[in-house]
Amino acid sequence: MRDAFEKFKFYTLDFMERLKNDDYDALGNLVAKRQEILNSIEKMHYSAEECHALEKDLKILDLEKKLSELTLEKKRDLIEKMESVEKTIASNNSYNSMVHNPLFFSGKI
Repeated sequence: MRDAFEKFKFYTLDFMERLKNDDYDALGNLVAKRQEILNSIEKMHYSAEECHALEKDLKILDLEKKLSELTLEKKRDLIEKMESVEKTIASNNSYNSMVHNPLFFSGKI
């Protein structure tokens, strides 16, 4: 059982590192591996006390909290980037519509 918790911790740390480095392509595979480990832990016949002791020893909940915070931070960053891109596209579209207007360059100076 300890081995499963250690693998879960390893994949959680790997997930966090890849998230920090914006390596989003690898995250789906890591989520699947973490879920497999959780499913295997669920099938094991251990007491809740043993699970809690291992969780405390390996600081799994602390890692999960850090992962959650990091995920929210990255989500906010991505939303800001998307909003910036949307503004840029709207500005470009507005400019392009003005440039293609035949009256734009035909005024007298």
